[in-house]
Amino acid sequence: MVSKMSEETRRKISESRKGKKASEETRRKISAMASNPSDEARRKMSESHKGLKHSEETKIKIGNASRERHRLAREAKSRGAEQQN
Repeated sequence: MVSKMSEETRRKISESRKGKKASEETRRKISAMASNPSDEARRKMSESHKGLKHSEETKIKIGNASRERHRLAREAKSRGAEQQN
């Protein structure tokens, strides 16, 4: 994600926030928003990802992970069948 703030601005904000803790109320609100986004937030997240394409390297990694998951599932299934006999 590309930030509109300069590195210097980000550093200044970071420094000003160091040592400060969010209140319990703020923490609850952040937690609630993260675990149950509103319809508007969901729509915005969806829109922000439209049109993005995976790189070829990422596509290969996704495919390899999928094949590995299926291989492990087949092994677990065959082990379960062997234990029942």
